[in-house]
Amino acid sequence: MTENKSLLLIIFLILILNCFNSFKQQFKPYDIDKINDAEDNDNRRDANIVNASEPIIGFFNDKGKARDIDYYMVYFNNLYVSYKIIQTAVPGIDSKLTFFSADGRILYIIDNKLRGEAEKLWEYYPDNEYLLFKIESKLGYNEKVPYFIDFMPNVIEDNKEIEPNNKKENAVFIKVDQIFKGLISPREDIDFYKIVFDDSKYRDFSLEINTLAGIDINFTIINNIDNQMKYINNSSWGGREVFPFLSNEKGEYYIKVQANIKDYELKNPSYQFEIKSLPSREQDRELYYEREFNDTYETATELIDATEIQGLFFPDKDTDCYKFDLYKNAISVNIDLSSIRGLDPKIELYDNDFKLLKSENRNKKDEGEQVLINNMSRGRYYLKLESRESSLLVYKLFLKVRYK
Repeated sequence: MTENKSLLLIIFLILILNCFNSFKQQFKPYDIDKINDAEDNDNRRDANIVNASEPIIGFFNDKGKARDIDYYMVYFNNLYVSYKIIQTAVPGIDSKLTFFSADGRILYIIDNKLRGEAEKLWEYYPDNEYLLFKIESKLGYNEKVPYFIDFMPNVIEDNKEIEPNNKKENAVFIKVDQIFKGLISPREDIDFYKIVFDDSKYRDFSLEINTLAGIDINFTIINNIDNQMKYINNSSWGGREVFPFLSNEKGEYYIKVQANIKDYELKNPSYQFEIKSLPSREQDRELYYEREFNDTYETATELIDATEIQGLFFPDKDTDCYKFDLYKNAISVNIDLSSIRGLDPKIELYDNDFKLLKSENRNKKDEGEQVLINNMSRGRYYLKLESRESSLLVYKLFLKVRYK
């Protein structure tokens, strides 16, 4: 009886081992027949031809003192979608991806600069059927664990940036009251936008960029007419960057978006870019704003008698210039600037020949300024406002002229 039990136990163990080997063959982590890495593919001429519809599987081989480099030429079946490109991590390997244009220029370099870390290009728009790239081990080799590179198609959206837009000539057009979505990928990515208008009307608007990712987003406003620039960055991770009081009266605007990205940031480095129209009325009164860029007398914003105008000392080193005309001799001109918390503003009044008529500065923070002049002659006058500090708190400027 004992011999029969032993025999049955041996038969049972044999069956278990056969089943285990069968499952092992069925569920192995990768298929050897699917390995694309056919050496020697260490230079462009010998790049392996692969298809974006299938993952790339390869190894970082032992090359002695030389690091292993594998070149691939990827064929895209669909040119009308974008792709997320992900390379899996390999233990002990600090890898790097480099993508090339058709004429051999470097498009992107993706490098987390850490061992055992994955590499990601969050979005790539193919501009032709083939893409040349190389993957390399900056240090070490691993012939047991392969790397996988997947090309995952994304859905194209109408309100999404289309790469490449890292130069002004490739800027994505965006209109007032339109929201656009973008990605900072790779981490050195630059996105250009151009604000376009459907008509010749003057429009006051603001710019706003929001992100939930761990990135320090920033943008530069470029006036293409005179090449003036304003750099906007509150140096914080995530959150919002904003610049109000722009006007198409003053120029043709490009927006350059960039970001600093944390080394270990794993979230999608996306942002939302919006241009908002500023309201022209509030209840029963009209609203007026400074019109950037108004940093010089040539671009000064016009003041209207008995009318309040809103403005900002923003960003750093901002100067706001205004102009107004007296159509006849005036008994008095009164200019009031409201207080702005934490700021010590300064007002200077000039005549049409830019001769300084009066300067007011109390050298006190949290207090406004006032200019009052009697018996002024008809003509054009200019006003210059300055502050040592910047703020996103709005000031209010009021002009009152008394005529004879």
